[in-house]
Amino acid sequence: NPNFRLVATMTAMHLSSRTWPNQTGMITANLVKEVVGDLPKPIFYVVGPPGMVQAMCQTLGQVGADANDIRSEEFSGY
Repeated sequence: NPNFRLVATMTAMHLSSRTWPNQTGMITANLVKEVVGDLPKPIFYVVGPPGMVQAMCQTLGQVGADANDIRSEEFSGY
């Protein structure tokens, strides 16, 4: 689907012996702005542990994402 873009990130890559070809570090408001660019009406899908999902939803709010355009799922125990 040309309207879908996955941006996968990894934190704490310094603890891994493997390489990661994509984004690293925490997702910041600046990274969101950079990735989203000038998309007219992006929809965000956030999935992960509850604390990460809540933090990401706050970050999306900081960049002006409408709460109706954020989909999320929380899971724990991994």
